[in-house]
Amino acid sequence: MGFWNTSPDFGTQGLFATLHSTPVSSCLDRDPRIQEGAKSHSSYSNEAHKAVKTAISTAASAASSSSHTAGMAALVLLSILACVLVGNMGKIFRRCELAQVLHQAGMDGFRGYNLADWLCMAFHESRFNTDMVDHEADGSTDNGIFQINSRQWCDDYRSSTRNLCHMHCSDLLTSNINDDIVCAMQIVQKPRGMGAWLAWRKHCEGHDLSQWVEGCNVGSR
Repeated sequence: MGFWNTSPDFGTQGLFATLHSTPVSSCLDRDPRIQEGAKSHSSYSNEAHKAVKTAISTAASAASSSSHTAGMAALVLLSILACVLVGNMGKIFRRCELAQVLHQAGMDGFRGYNLADWLCMAFHESRFNTDMVDHEADGSTDNGIFQINSRQWCDDYRSSTRNLCHMHCSDLLTSNINDDIVCAMQIVQKPRGMGAWLAWRKHCEGHDLSQWVEGCNVGSR
């Protein structure tokens, strides 16, 4: 029976049963933002999936007690909402997956830093987790896979900011890291270069980083 079956015999309860049994992750295949990346390599958190499915179940149960038409409409809207929520979730990249994305973005050799520098820094900053947020003592936040700070580079609507990357900090927390890459490229062009990241200075600078791109087939410089 098709998901969008609206036959009178199907009813609200039938639609709810189909919605409830449909994996939330199936929404990923319909999100072009996620298709741009490594389609099948997403590591979305189980907690986030559970939260979405719980919200759907709760709202759908309430909708099923309303009129047939209203209940059907509510459940259709809930399914769309689920896809939007999942599409905006963060992800944890695999090492070589991230290497491929950064390589395609032209970060290998950019301003004298190779892929191994970026991978090493990203791992020690966020463990390759795109929805990582760290709160600093000055009230600012570090955001995303590169832990970009809101004091200088993005707007988190809570702390004063120069917003030099002209973007919302929330844009840095999704599975699509294009914004993160654009902002990181701006940061590294400043006099400090990758020295702007404490993790890079502490764990990567001056070290043999060849293992970070080993087996990734990206031809790092």
